[in-house]
Amino acid sequence: MLPPADWVPFRWPATWHDAAKLDLIRGTPFNCAVDAPPDVTEALRKNGFAVTSLNAAPVTLVKDPRWPQVQTGSNGSVNAGPTGNPWVDSNGFAIQAARALAPDKPVWLAEDPPHNRVMKADDFSLAVCDAAVYGAHWLPAPDMAGWPQIVNAQKLFNAHKAWQSYHPAARLAVVSDFVGPHRDLAFETLNLLTRLYVPFEIVPKSRSTAFPLVLNIDEQRPSTDPWQLASETQAKLGRKNDLIRLWNGGSLNAHYTISPDGSSGLLHLINYAAHFPGQSVTAGIMAPYSAARIYTLEHPESVTAGLHPVHEGVEIYLPPFAVYAAIELTR
Repeated sequence: MLPPADWVPFRWPATWHDAAKLDLIRGTPFNCAVDAPPDVTEALRKNGFAVTSLNAAPVTLVKDPRWPQVQTGSNGSVNAGPTGNPWVDSNGFAIQAARALAPDKPVWLAEDPPHNRVMKADDFSLAVCDAAVYGAHWLPAPDMAGWPQIVNAQKLFNAHKAWQSYHPAARLAVVSDFVGPHRDLAFETLNLLTRLYVPFEIVPKSRSTAFPLVLNIDEQRPSTDPWQLASETQAKLGRKNDLIRLWNGGSLNAHYTISPDGSSGLLHLINYAAHFPGQSVTAGIMAPYSAARIYTLEHPESVTAGLHPVHEGVEIYLPPFAVYAAIELTR
């Protein structure tokens, strides 16, 4: 039987009581059925699927996950955050906190698509990527309208399992226990640091001395303004500690990671608008890489990326992508 770390979960629809529905799952990246009824459990196991329930699975379930999206007002206009960029709902900071607190447990998210908006196929791909980039799994259901796109997005991450061994590239250490009165401050500060493209790693206090700057959120007043805390932290780091820069990044979040041996880097870019941007995007990585390949959902086999050396590192002019791009960099 597969260990929980290798499970790729999906929710079995409550209205499915026919084991013949397995034909829709066979051959996909998903291998763990969650909350399947007893009358199909035996068939699932005979076909090599792990079977569990949401309550019994040996995982960390993210509390109150957000459906990933660009926030819009009641009139359909895009809401802007304090960074000036569109305000996005994402789960990356919550996943990173969950993995830091319980590093040996898989992290799952079980949010449902919103019922008050028309869903596009790319919206479902976005939910997969919003979790997978940070090493977690969103639990989709195969009766969702975007199931083919969900399968294709998950295939990309299954094809690159080595990426999950990469660790965040960061010069900022964040320390917090994420409980009590500091929990909300910690989560919102991390959310804003992400929108400011400030890479961070959540570490125990004992490891924080290895970083140029340490932000111990539990030492802040719980009433601290998270925007002020995030912007002051960015200012303290200064441009000299920039690791990544984005131009025309608008609705993008970035997650920059490094391979265990330090020879490769990986820049994940998630587009929460879930459509092709109107402007071309440029990514800057402040390290002397010599080659790069780009993977997108549109071109999962990857294409060579041209690197443009600059004083502090390299810049890459990105091809258009609707939801997700991974830039694999080698020295």
